[in-house]
Amino acid sequence: MTTLRRNLKNVVHNYSDAQVKVRKATSNDPWGPSGALMSEISDMTYNSQAFSEIMSMLWKRLADKAKHWRHICKGLVLMEYLVKTGSEKVAWQCRENVSTLRLLTSFEYPSEERDPAQSIRDKATKLIALLEDPDRLKSERASAIKAKNRMRGDSRDIPYSPPRQSQQPPQAESKQPLPAAPDDAIDADLELEIALQVSREEYNLRQEEQQREELRLQSVLEASRLEEETLAPLRMPPPLNSTG
Repeated sequence: MTTLRRNLKNVVHNYSDAQVKVRKATSNDPWGPSGALMSEISDMTYNSQAFSEIMSMLWKRLADKAKHWRHICKGLVLMEYLVKTGSEKVAWQCRENVSTLRLLTSFEYPSEERDPAQSIRDKATKLIALLEDPDRLKSERASAIKAKNRMRGDSRDIPYSPPRQSQQPPQAESKQPLPAAPDDAIDADLELEIALQVSREEYNLRQEEQQREELRLQSVLEASRLEEETLAPLRMPPPLNSTG
């Protein structure tokens, strides 16, 4: 879906700011979500209203049709990031809906040329294993939040703690600007992994087109060679008559 069409749907469906950000992070664009965008969404999970909107849209992405596999693949990347750096309610809700994640461990995408399904199965399996190991989750959350704090310029070795929610209603609170980390807030290996995954389809298509072009060129050259061999005798000058 082009950016223009996505923006149009955002307006038509009256999506909230949080929902728009999730849709952008899990779009069909052939590149991964930026670290800054995922960090911003992570911060928004500490707001009750935004949390509900974010998770609702994320579950919708994860339940999308197989042909929209990028929605699903990027949705899992974002979900894991939120589990590690967002509100603890993210992990709690994931455990409550683990059956949806288990379905993705057997995800299939019917295609003879490429198989993006393996990455989705692996990511779902990895996320479930993390959710089922509280000690490991606690350790990875501490490391991820510590790294996030470093990117914010906070040198303290303590987890990021969002400001206390005031007694204002969520609608008023959600209007406050939320801090965003720079693009490299996301782990470099994770960003590289998703970038490679979502671009594999385009790479394969280019390779296939290049192979077809080479075959066409070889066919043209072969036809030209055969034509030259056929016409060559006709182009030879007649032998000169010898006089005795």
